[in-house]
Amino acid sequence: MAELAALLLTDDAIRAEPVPDIGAALELLGVAGSVLEGAALAQLGRALTAARVVAGDLARLRADAPRTAALRVDPPPKELEQRLTVSLDPDGQVQDGASRTPSRGPAARCARRARVWSTSSRPCSPRLTPRIVRPTRPSRCGRAVT
Repeated sequence: MAELAALLLTDDAIRAEPVPDIGAALELLGVAGSVLEGAALAQLGRALTAARVVAGDLARLRADAPRTAALRVDPPPKELEQRLTVSLDPDGQVQDGASRTPSRGPAARCARRARVWSTSSRPCSPRLTPRIVRPTRPSRCGRAVT
């Protein structure tokens, strides 16, 4: 501790990173099958960012403070932190860039519709039942092209 205290007096680059209280979220994650709300996930992302900064500071102190640097552990993969940052705003609301798969246009919509129709046991309304298009005319996604 004295080693770190001496460095804090002389090195202005060393500072404590603000870390939100994630104790409750970590307890919840200890339960199999549990999930976190958006706000807790956003706080977890901020804690991961702070952990990465502190790990970098401790690695830098390896020569000047070897006992303090021995406290360093490797942070989790950066992809996790980046994914949380891209997916959630600071309040935990899902952002527009959260989806990994971009829209693939009409072909993706047709495939999604086909999956929905194949998995539904019965349609909600007779008007929503898919119609079979005769192969004599060109068709796109089950609809006749005129």
